[in-house]
Amino acid sequence: MNAILFLWRKSLKNRILQLKNQPAQLVLFLFLAVMIGIAVFGSLQMPDDILDITPAQSAARFGAVAFVLPLLFYLLNAWSGFSRSAGFFSMADVHLLFPAPISPRKILLTGLARGVGVSLLAAVILLAQAANLKNITGVGFEGILALMAGFIPAMLLGQLSAVAIYRFCLGGRGRKIALQCVLGAIPLVLLAAVLLAYRQSGDLWGSVLNVLNAGWARWLPMAGWGQGVSCGILYADWGSVALFAGLLLVFAGLLILIFVLGDCDYYEDVIGGAEQRQKAKELVKADGGNNVRAATMNRK
Repeated sequence: MNAILFLWRKSLKNRILQLKNQPAQLVLFLFLAVMIGIAVFGSLQMPDDILDITPAQSAARFGAVAFVLPLLFYLLNAWSGFSRSAGFFSMADVHLLFPAPISPRKILLTGLARGVGVSLLAAVILLAQAANLKNITGVGFEGILALMAGFIPAMLLGQLSAVAIYRFCLGGRGRKIALQCVLGAIPLVLLAAVLLAYRQSGDLWGSVLNVLNAGWARWLPMAGWGQGVSCGILYADWGSVALFAGLLLVFAGLLILIFVLGDCDYYEDVIGGAEQRQKAKELVKADGGNNVRAATMNRK
């Protein structure tokens, strides 16, 4: 594990040092930091009564946002596990890590850590949406912090799920199709519930809010659990926070158990996927930026 930590530290250090040789990236990072700061400051200066809505309407709108964000980020992260070798490794990893005397589970963790880093970056960027959140829900910067408490665990569990899905799907195509149907059914069920409510009420926006804040939706993994944590923190319902945070921890424990006890025979598949991506990059360079053939190769 010390070797993996050494690679992480050196990679992070090298990326920071490279900013000196890449001023455009440095300017971009500084610009993003300034814009996030301005957005946060602006949201703090906005009046509390910016929206002419009742507290119940504000709570319903915030609950909808707190439901959709964890669901979206979890599905996006978990779905990456269906890709060949889950996109976790490059040819450099194949040459450097695979021949090393390191446990396959620890090597798989390196790919997971990269995805987690990207997910946490998305959480930081969410701070820039503080003003928009207040314009939509009437809840300011404290709402952003509450949202982060709900959807960051969903992103991390999405990465763990991607690893579990990838390893589970190594057993055959039937498993992959079955899991895709399970994940794909989640938004379809919600869409069906919204259409049914709309058919009865005739109010589309109201139907969306009612479904996303329904009692049964609160028990939907990731989306409902993240909503329970965020809303519980914002409205000081600590019993709800404890309950749904506990469910998230139990789910994380199950994923870790699958990771620890499962088979780690994934090298052949990873090497094949890494070779395809490397060939795709070479095709892009050879075609002068025309990546049509490269995209076709990646889909194979």
